[in-house]
Amino acid sequence: MSDVIEVIKQSYKIENILEQFIGIDLSNVRKKNKSYNICCPFHQDNHPSFTVWEETNYWKCWAGCGGGDQINLVAKALNLKNHEAIKLLNNQLNLKKTQVEYMKSGVEELLRDKELIKKFNDRIRETFSNLIALRVKTKKQIQEVMEAEDLESEYVINLHHLVPKLEGWLESLESENYAVQYHTLLDIQNFFKKGLNSWIKTK
Repeated sequence: MSDVIEVIKQSYKIENILEQFIGIDLSNVRKKNKSYNICCPFHQDNHPSFTVWEETNYWKCWAGCGGGDQINLVAKALNLKNHEAIKLLNNQLNLKKTQVEYMKSGVEELLRDKELIKKFNDRIRETFSNLIALRVKTKKQIQEVMEAEDLESEYVINLHHLVPKLEGWLESLESENYAVQYHTLLDIQNFFKKGLNSWIKTK
């Protein structure tokens, strides 16, 4: 088990865990004294009380929500026990490895299958178009809520975090690498399985 934990810690950076499991993108947050200070995602937080140390892959909520490493953060975010979070992350690593190996071994066969390529490219174009529309709607809602809502509310913060996530997906979908496009589609699918209600008002 200790070997598995070590592999997980080496494979996942704390900022990637934050983005994948909580939806927080630190790329737009200013670092101070080798750490990031943001509003805690686990309680109503009007003053940043959540600190993330990128170099040590450690996090802590100074208001009492806890702290720890990448595994502890996943457990907290998904309301899991530590051993359940370890199993989840390990399975995800194995899945990614399998997917990459499949893409590498099957790329020549894939390129020969014109019908499959057409369906894949159609899916890329459709997803790209939907993300463009969602980006426009998100930016519009940001402008609307700037005056109508508390700028530090969870909803407003989620809107601001969604824009760079959409930008990243759009950039990846434009890649000429099928593996990058494929994993991006999976990432988008997994994200939207959770629903958009906490991110953007769809009605």
